Amino acid sequence: MTEEALEALTVETLLFVGVWGVLGLAGLRLFHKGRFPSLRWRTARPRQEPALWSGWGVLGCFLLWIFLQAGALGVAESWGAGWKAGQYLAYLGAEVFTLVLVCTFVRQGTGQPLGSLGLRSTPGANYLLTVLAYPLLCGPLALVVLGWSQLLMAVFQELPPPQEAVQLFRDTLDGGDPLEIGLVVAMGLLGAPLSEEVIFRGLLFGWMRQRFGVLAAVVGSSLAFAALHMSLFGLLPLFVLGLFLAYVYQKTRSLYCTMLFHAVFNGVSYTGMFWEHLRGSS
Repeated sequence: MTEEALEALTVETLLFVGVWGVLGLAGLRLFHKGRFPSLRWRTARPRQEPALWSGWGVLGCFLLWIFLQAGALGVAESWGAGWKAGQYLAYLGAEVFTLVLVCTFVRQGTGQPLGSLGLRSTPGANYLLTVLAYPLLCGPLALVVLGWSQLLMAVFQELPPPQEAVQLFRDTLDGGDPLEIGLVVAMGLLGAPLSEEVIFRGLLFGWMRQRFGVLAAVVGSSLAFAALHMSLFGLLPLFVLGLFLAYVYQKTRSLYCTMLFHAVFNGVSYTGMFWEHLRGSS
Protein backbone atom coordinates (compact mmCIF):
# COMPACT_ATOMS: atom_id res chain seq x y z
CA MET A 1 0.00 0.00 0.00
CA THR A 2 1.45 3.35 -1.08
CA GLU A 3 0.44 6.90 -0.20
CA GLU A 4 -0.94 7.31 -3.72
CA ALA A 5 -3.04 4.17 -3.29
CA LEU A 6 -4.43 5.47 -0.01
CA GLU A 7 -5.39 8.78 -1.59
CA ALA A 8 -7.03 6.99 -4.52
CA LEU A 9 -9.33 4.91 -2.33
CA THR A 10 -13.01 5.37 -3.13
CA VAL A 11 -16.11 4.72 -1.06
CA GLU A 12 -16.89 1.75 -3.30
CA THR A 13 -13.46 0.24 -2.65
CA LEU A 14 -13.76 0.69 1.10
CA LEU A 15 -17.24 -0.83 1.04
CA PHE A 16 -15.98 -3.80 -0.97
CA VAL A 17 -13.09 -4.40 1.44
CA GLY A 18 -15.44 -4.06 4.40
CA VAL A 19 -17.91 -6.62 3.04
CA TRP A 20 -15.04 -8.95 2.09
CA GLY A 21 -13.66 -8.64 5.61
CA VAL A 22 -17.00 -9.49 7.24
CA LEU A 23 -17.61 -12.43 4.92
CA GLY A 24 -14.05 -13.64 5.45
CA LEU A 25 -14.48 -13.60 9.23
CA ALA A 26 -17.77 -15.47 8.89
CA GLY A 27 -16.10 -18.11 6.71
CA LEU A 28 -13.19 -18.51 9.10
CA ARG A 29 -15.65 -18.91 11.94
CA LEU A 30 -17.29 -21.78 10.06
CA PHE A 31 -13.87 -23.39 9.71
CA HIS A 32 -13.23 -22.94 13.42
CA LYS A 33 -16.58 -24.33 14.56
CA GLY A 34 -16.32 -27.28 12.19
CA ARG A 35 -20.07 -27.51 11.78
CA PHE A 36 -19.68 -29.07 8.35
CA PRO A 37 -17.66 -32.32 8.28
CA SER A 38 -15.92 -31.30 5.05
CA LEU A 39 -14.84 -27.95 6.58
CA ARG A 40 -13.18 -29.26 9.70
CA TRP A 41 -9.50 -29.19 10.59
CA ARG A 42 -8.19 -32.66 11.37
CA THR A 43 -5.36 -33.20 13.84
CA ALA A 44 -2.48 -35.30 12.58
CA ARG A 45 -2.03 -38.70 14.21
CA PRO A 46 -0.40 -40.15 16.27
CA ARG A 47 -0.48 -37.69 19.15
CA GLN A 48 2.31 -35.11 18.95
CA GLU A 49 5.06 -35.39 21.56
CA PRO A 50 5.56 -32.31 23.80
CA ALA A 51 8.54 -30.12 23.01
CA LEU A 52 11.53 -30.97 25.22
CA TRP A 53 13.96 -28.36 23.93
CA SER A 54 14.90 -25.44 26.16
CA GLY A 55 14.48 -21.71 25.72
CA TRP A 56 18.24 -21.46 25.30
CA GLY A 57 18.03 -23.95 22.46
CA VAL A 58 15.35 -21.84 20.77
CA LEU A 59 17.45 -18.69 21.22
CA GLY A 60 20.50 -20.46 19.84
CA CYS A 61 18.60 -21.56 16.73
CA PHE A 62 17.31 -18.00 16.24
CA LEU A 63 20.82 -16.55 16.44
CA LEU A 64 22.21 -19.27 14.17
CA TRP A 65 19.49 -18.54 11.61
CA ILE A 66 20.34 -14.82 11.60
CA PHE A 67 24.08 -15.54 11.50
CA LEU A 68 23.71 -17.89 8.53
CA GLN A 69 21.70 -15.33 6.58
CA ALA A 70 24.19 -12.53 7.27
CA GLY A 71 27.16 -14.81 6.63
CA ALA A 72 25.76 -16.11 3.36
CA LEU A 73 25.22 -12.58 2.07
CA GLY A 74 28.73 -11.55 3.17
CA VAL A 75 30.35 -14.48 1.40
CA ALA A 76 28.28 -13.89 -1.74
CA GLU A 77 29.31 -10.24 -1.88
CA SER A 78 32.96 -11.28 -1.77
CA TRP A 79 32.45 -13.36 -4.92
CA GLY A 80 31.94 -10.31 -7.01
CA ALA A 81 30.52 -6.86 -6.58
CA GLY A 82 27.06 -6.52 -7.99
CA TRP A 83 26.49 -10.23 -8.54
CA LYS A 84 23.02 -10.22 -7.04
CA ALA A 85 22.12 -13.72 -8.23
CA GLY A 86 24.96 -15.12 -6.12
CA GLN A 87 23.67 -13.28 -3.05
CA TYR A 88 20.14 -14.57 -3.57
CA LEU A 89 21.38 -18.12 -4.12
CA ALA A 90 23.50 -17.96 -0.96
CA TYR A 91 20.56 -16.57 1.02
CA LEU A 92 18.30 -19.36 -0.23
CA GLY A 93 20.95 -21.91 0.70
CA ALA A 94 21.17 -20.44 4.21
CA GLU A 95 17.40 -20.79 4.63
CA VAL A 96 17.44 -24.45 3.61
CA PHE A 97 20.56 -25.14 5.71
CA THR A 98 18.77 -23.62 8.72
CA LEU A 99 16.01 -26.20 8.30
CA VAL A 100 18.57 -29.01 8.24
CA LEU A 101 20.37 -27.74 11.35
CA VAL A 102 17.16 -27.27 13.35
CA CYS A 103 16.01 -30.77 12.44
CA THR A 104 19.40 -32.12 13.50
CA PHE A 105 19.18 -30.22 16.80
CA VAL A 106 15.75 -31.67 17.60
CA ARG A 107 16.55 -35.20 16.43
CA GLN A 108 20.05 -35.54 17.85
CA GLY A 109 20.09 -32.93 20.61
CA THR A 110 16.81 -33.85 22.29
CA GLY A 111 16.29 -37.35 20.93
CA GLN A 112 12.79 -36.47 19.76
CA PRO A 113 11.24 -37.37 16.41
CA LEU A 114 10.74 -34.62 13.86
CA GLY A 115 7.01 -34.95 14.43
CA SER A 116 7.49 -33.09 17.72
CA LEU A 117 8.69 -30.15 15.61
CA GLY A 118 5.58 -30.34 13.44
CA LEU A 119 7.22 -32.09 10.48
CA ARG A 120 4.58 -34.79 10.25
CA SER A 121 2.00 -35.89 7.73
CA THR A 122 -1.55 -34.61 8.00
CA PRO A 123 -4.90 -35.63 6.47
CA GLY A 124 -5.24 -34.42 2.88
CA ALA A 125 -8.38 -32.41 3.71
CA ASN A 126 -6.23 -30.03 5.77
CA TYR A 127 -4.31 -28.97 2.67
CA LEU A 128 -7.56 -28.13 0.89
CA LEU A 129 -8.79 -26.14 3.89
CA THR A 130 -5.45 -24.32 4.00
CA VAL A 131 -5.84 -23.14 0.41
CA LEU A 132 -9.53 -22.28 0.89
CA ALA A 133 -8.70 -20.25 3.99
CA TYR A 134 -6.47 -17.89 2.01
CA PRO A 135 -9.20 -15.75 0.34
CA LEU A 136 -11.15 -15.75 3.61
CA LEU A 137 -8.20 -14.35 5.57
CA CYS A 138 -7.38 -11.77 2.90
CA GLY A 139 -10.55 -9.79 3.59
CA PRO A 140 -9.90 -9.18 7.30
CA LEU A 141 -6.20 -8.73 6.56
CA ALA A 142 -7.00 -6.03 4.00
CA LEU A 143 -9.00 -4.19 6.66
CA VAL A 144 -6.01 -4.42 9.01
CA VAL A 145 -3.67 -3.06 6.31
CA LEU A 146 -6.00 -0.15 5.57
CA GLY A 147 -6.50 0.75 9.23
CA TRP A 148 -2.81 0.40 10.06
CA SER A 149 -1.82 2.50 7.04
CA GLN A 150 -4.20 5.28 8.07
CA LEU A 151 -2.82 5.23 11.61
CA LEU A 152 0.79 5.42 10.39
CA MET A 153 -0.09 8.29 8.07
CA ALA A 154 -1.74 10.15 10.94
CA VAL A 155 1.27 9.66 13.22
CA PHE A 156 4.18 10.11 10.80
CA GLN A 157 2.52 12.11 7.98
CA GLU A 158 3.91 9.51 5.57
CA LEU A 159 4.05 5.74 5.23
CA PRO A 160 7.21 3.93 6.42
CA PRO A 161 9.16 1.97 3.79
CA PRO A 162 7.62 -1.36 2.74
CA GLN A 163 8.92 -4.68 3.99
CA GLU A 164 12.42 -5.39 2.69
CA ALA A 165 11.33 -8.53 0.83
CA VAL A 166 8.61 -6.55 -0.95
CA GLN A 167 11.02 -3.82 -2.04
CA LEU A 168 13.57 -6.44 -3.10
CA PHE A 169 11.07 -8.11 -5.41
CA ARG A 170 10.03 -4.78 -6.93
CA ASP A 171 13.65 -3.78 -7.52
CA THR A 172 14.40 -7.17 -9.06
CA LEU A 173 11.44 -6.83 -11.42
CA ASP A 174 12.72 -3.41 -12.46
CA GLY A 175 16.14 -4.97 -13.16
CA GLY A 176 14.55 -7.50 -15.50
CA ASP A 177 17.07 -10.34 -14.97
CA PRO A 178 15.13 -13.64 -15.25
CA LEU A 179 17.62 -15.54 -13.06
CA GLU A 180 17.46 -12.96 -10.29
CA ILE A 181 13.67 -12.85 -10.45
CA GLY A 182 13.49 -16.64 -10.27
CA LEU A 183 15.81 -16.79 -7.25
CA VAL A 184 13.88 -14.08 -5.38
CA VAL A 185 10.65 -15.96 -6.05
CA ALA A 186 12.29 -19.17 -4.79
CA MET A 187 13.35 -17.34 -1.62
CA GLY A 188 9.76 -16.31 -1.00
CA LEU A 189 8.02 -19.53 -2.00
CA LEU A 190 10.56 -22.05 -0.71
CA GLY A 191 13.18 -20.56 1.59
CA ALA A 192 11.00 -18.36 3.79
CA PRO A 193 8.17 -20.87 4.35
CA LEU A 194 10.61 -23.65 5.22
CA SER A 195 12.87 -21.78 7.63
CA GLU A 196 10.38 -19.35 9.17
CA GLU A 197 7.72 -21.97 9.88
CA VAL A 198 10.25 -24.29 11.51
CA ILE A 199 11.70 -21.43 13.58
CA PHE A 200 8.55 -19.55 14.62
CA ARG A 201 5.83 -22.21 14.66
CA GLY A 202 7.87 -25.38 15.16
CA LEU A 203 10.54 -24.32 17.65
CA LEU A 204 9.23 -21.17 19.34
CA PHE A 205 5.52 -21.98 19.37
CA GLY A 206 6.21 -25.56 20.47
CA TRP A 207 8.41 -24.44 23.36
CA MET A 208 6.04 -21.66 24.50
CA ARG A 209 2.99 -23.93 24.29
CA GLN A 210 4.69 -26.47 26.53
CA ARG A 211 5.87 -23.84 29.07
CA PHE A 212 3.16 -21.14 29.05
CA GLY A 213 0.09 -22.54 27.32
CA VAL A 214 -1.52 -22.20 23.90
CA LEU A 215 -2.64 -18.56 24.11
CA ALA A 216 0.79 -17.28 25.16
CA ALA A 217 2.38 -19.38 22.42
CA VAL A 218 0.04 -18.01 19.74
CA VAL A 219 0.60 -14.39 20.76
CA GLY A 220 4.32 -14.68 21.55
CA SER A 221 5.31 -16.53 18.38
CA SER A 222 3.24 -14.10 16.29
CA LEU A 223 4.89 -11.06 17.90
CA ALA A 224 8.33 -12.54 17.23
CA PHE A 225 7.35 -13.37 13.65
CA ALA A 226 6.19 -9.79 13.01
CA ALA A 227 9.07 -8.09 14.85
CA LEU A 228 11.87 -10.06 13.17
CA HIS A 229 10.68 -8.92 9.75
CA MET A 230 11.82 -5.47 10.91
CA SER A 231 9.12 -3.53 9.08
CA LEU A 232 6.96 -0.97 10.85
CA PHE A 233 4.58 -0.90 7.90
CA GLY A 234 4.16 -4.68 8.02
CA LEU A 235 4.20 -5.04 11.82
CA LEU A 236 0.47 -5.35 12.49
CA PRO A 237 -0.48 -7.23 9.28
CA LEU A 238 2.35 -9.72 9.86
CA PHE A 239 1.25 -10.14 13.47
CA VAL A 240 -2.28 -11.02 12.28
CA LEU A 241 -0.82 -13.41 9.69
CA GLY A 242 1.28 -14.99 12.45
CA LEU A 243 -1.82 -15.45 14.61
CA PHE A 244 -3.54 -17.35 11.82
CA LEU A 245 -0.50 -19.51 11.06
CA ALA A 246 -0.18 -20.38 14.75
CA TYR A 247 -3.89 -21.22 14.83
CA VAL A 248 -3.56 -23.55 11.83
CA TYR A 249 -0.57 -25.26 13.40
CA GLN A 250 -2.39 -25.74 16.69
CA LYS A 251 -5.38 -27.26 14.90
CA THR A 252 -3.46 -29.56 12.55
CA ARG A 253 -0.20 -30.10 14.52
CA SER A 254 1.57 -30.13 11.15
CA LEU A 255 3.93 -27.51 9.75
CA TYR A 256 3.25 -28.71 6.23
CA CYS A 257 -0.07 -26.83 6.31
CA THR A 258 1.49 -23.59 7.56
CA MET A 259 4.31 -23.91 5.03
CA LEU A 260 1.72 -24.30 2.27
CA PHE A 261 -0.28 -21.27 3.43
CA HIS A 262 2.92 -19.19 3.80
CA ALA A 263 3.99 -20.11 0.26
CA VAL A 264 0.53 -19.35 -1.17
CA PHE A 265 0.45 -16.00 0.64
CA ASN A 266 3.86 -14.98 -0.69
CA GLY A 267 3.09 -16.32 -4.16
CA VAL A 268 -0.13 -14.35 -4.52
CA SER A 269 1.62 -11.24 -3.18
CA TYR A 270 4.37 -11.67 -5.80
CA THR A 271 1.75 -12.17 -8.50
CA GLY A 272 0.05 -8.91 -7.51
CA MET A 273 3.35 -7.01 -7.60
CA PHE A 274 4.23 -8.57 -10.95
CA TRP A 275 0.86 -7.49 -12.39
CA GLU A 276 1.42 -4.00 -10.97
CA HIS A 277 4.85 -3.94 -12.64
CA LEU A 278 3.38 -4.95 -16.00
CA ARG A 279 0.72 -2.26 -15.81
CA GLY A 280 3.36 0.33 -14.95
CA SER A 281 5.53 -0.75 -17.87
CA SER A 282 2.74 -0.62 -20.46
